[in-house]
Amino acid sequence: MRMIGAILVFGLIGFIGLFGLYKTVPAIFMTQVSKFWNKEIATVESVEMIISEGGHSRKSHDAYEVYVSYTYTIGNKTYRGNNIGFGYRLNSIENNSEIFETLKYAKKISVYVNPFDEEDSVITTGLNNSTIGFFIFSIMWNSFIMMIIMTSDFKNEQRKENEIFI
Repeated sequence: MRMIGAILVFGLIGFIGLFGLYKTVPAIFMTQVSKFWNKEIATVESVEMIISEGGHSRKSHDAYEVYVSYTYTIGNKTYRGNNIGFGYRLNSIENNSEIFETLKYAKKISVYVNPFDEEDSVITTGLNNSTIGFFIFSIMWNSFIMMIIMTSDFKNEQRKENEIFI
């Protein structure tokens, strides 16, 4: 019974790390693939800085996200996009204020468009800090959980060996 409880607890905790990998690995892949997409000129329609207020404790910080809307035309069809970068997430004001200031005054920007799905576009390619940070956290979290499980299993094996010799 105790073992089932431990498996459930570590399974739930381990899910956090696996979920992190599930979210970051595809984003890392797409940042690399999108470098080879077609480059098109887009018109910036709107740019906003969205602020999500932190909690009520002193350690809570506000989170900032830049929302941009842009349109681009391929052939006779116009598409709308809003993707800044794969894996782009809420971040601190320092990281997003530069993006916001750049896009706020831009009328035209370059976007990378998926040649197999022209509705799929992104402004920047390459890795960003939030993706790298979440990926590193996921690896470290999974490693930590594995070390706890392995240590626990090793202690159980030692206990069993000691019982045999007694």
